[in-house]
Amino acid sequence: MKDDRWVQIAESQFAHEQEGLDLVKQALPDAAPYRAWANFEFRDSRGRWHEVDLLVLARDTLFLIELKHYRGVLTGNDHLWKRNGRTEDSPLLLARRKAQYFASLLKDSIRQRGGHDAVRRIPYVQELVFLHHNEFVCDLPPNSRINLYGLDGHQKTSGLPGISERLLAAPRHEPIPER
Repeated sequence: MKDDRWVQIAESQFAHEQEGLDLVKQALPDAAPYRAWANFEFRDSRGRWHEVDLLVLARDTLFLIELKHYRGVLTGNDHLWKRNGRTEDSPLLLARRKAQYFASLLKDSIRQRGGHDAVRRIPYVQELVFLHHNEFVCDLPPNSRINLYGLDGHQKTSGLPGISERLLAAPRHEPIPER
């Protein structure tokens, strides 16, 4: 993907995060409607700020992607993740909330501008977590792996489909017009 389709609002503070962003950038086609915005914040309707690692506009979906550079074996469930002797809330839950807030913000913004018909054309906003360390293994139950993606070509070792599999997939919703 060329730079005119990829907008990085702020430089990454971490080399591993930039590596993850670069992997996605290399995987995305330089064709409409694909676009991406990295490292930005938005304010929801309640005044709360949310940090977004990456937002990718694909054929039919806006993917709000949380990048994680986790090493080791991940266990747990939909709500709690365990790795390297530590327990944390699932980053997928946080990404889900951000995706919902972002979708609401888009709809509210269009309504305020008088575009009630355009609200129906807003793409579906889907949360994903991209676990991009090459020494990562997902040992979550199958239903807890939904919307988790790993490195392309590492499915056998990571236990997750590659990120390109979802970002480049055939549309599941109404396709976005190519403009």
